[in-house]
Amino acid sequence: MDQRLEAFVVLFNNRKFFEAHEVLELLWLETEGMEKDFYKGLIQCAAAFVHHQRGNPRGAHKLYQRANNYLKSYLPHYGGINSEKLMVQVRDFFETDPEANSDVLPQIEFL
Repeated sequence: MDQRLEAFVVLFNNRKFFEAHEVLELLWLETEGMEKDFYKGLIQCAAAFVHHQRGNPRGAHKLYQRANNYLKSYLPHYGGINSEKLMVQVRDFFETDPEANSDVLPQIEFL
C-alpha cells in the first residue's frame, strides 16, 4: 500500500480533511484507470467534510454525492480499504442531520 494512502487514512480519521485531500491528490495525479477513480472518490469524500467543517452544507452534500457515485463501484472493499463501511457511515452522516452528527464522523478502516 502506498504511504500516501496510509497518510490519507490517518489524516482523515483525525478530522484533518483538507490535509488528507492534499496528500491523496498527489497520488491520484500519478495513477490511471480504476485506481485513479477510487482515489478521486476518496478525495471527494474528504472534500465533502472540508465543506462541512467550513459551514457549507450545500457544497458538502454535493461532494458527498460525487464521492458516492465514484466509490459505489468499489464495494465492498478496494485497495485495502473497507469502502462499504466508509460509504455507509458517510451516507448516514449526510442523509440525516450533519449538524447533529458532527461528533460522529466516519472512520476509514483498513482490511
